[in-house]
Amino acid sequence: MTGPAAWVLTVFLRKQGLTEWLPGVMPNLTAVEREQLMEALMDLEQTAEDYKAWRASDLGSSVVVDSEVAAGLPHEISVRDAAGVLGVSDRRVRQMCESGELEARKPGWSWLVDRSSVELYGRGAA
Repeated sequence: MTGPAAWVLTVFLRKQGLTEWLPGVMPNLTAVEREQLMEALMDLEQTAEDYKAWRASDLGSSVVVDSEVAAGLPHEISVRDAAGVLGVSDRRVRQMCESGELEARKPGWSWLVDRSSVELYGRGAA
């Protein structure tokens, strides 16, 4: 599974309440099935974390970037643009960025939102 797909799937599983569902299912599985499920979930989480680390290093997010310039990059959009696409308020988009519902980074005072994350969320995939 590729990094973006792993990230989308982990966000989706969290939104669907995997942590509440999993404890109820585990006792019904054999020891081998439990081990395989936990290994698959750990692999998925690792792939998603690797992707997030790669995305952060792609632009060197540890360096403060002028948000006006960075907002023009094709894979990141402003909070206002994301709000327009999703039909929600700017404040709601900022909340979604802080909670991890949307992939975003905050190199200074403003959030830069991953365009594909907004598109996926708008389609109900995230």
